[in-house]
Amino acid sequence: MNFDPQEPLMIGVDAVRIGQVLDNLISNAVKYSPHGGALSLRVWADGNDLRCEVSDQGIGMSASEQEGVFVKFFRARSAVDRKIPGIGLGLMISKTIIETHGGSLSFTIHQGEGTTMSFRIPACVIGAEMSSTVT
Repeated sequence: MNFDPQEPLMIGVDAVRIGQVLDNLISNAVKYSPHGGALSLRVWADGNDLRCEVSDQGIGMSASEQEGVFVKFFRARSAVDRKIPGIGLGLMISKTIIETHGGSLSFTIHQGEGTTMSFRIPACVIGAEMSSTVT
């Protein structure tokens, strides 16, 4: 994995929950990438926002499957066929956590070439009370 932070970034977040998001995005990248595939993690300040991208060289999803990415219990047909472990909750939970922080979680998928999961958290949440509850 390639990780190249440019400078220290300070932002007020629920560190346990953001850690949960990072754990999910990185573990998905590992699970869905071929053996020996490269992963990258990029974190940077974008104006007053915190940005993060996790990219892999994985199997991707069809355009029709992409509609279900953030739906509870959704599993892509390719993941089910390849018996990749999971129950389809990680991305839905991650999206909820990021939105609770006032941010957004998105993705770019290139079928058969890889996926990039990205999130943005506005710096304006510094000092705001963060809830640890995810439903």
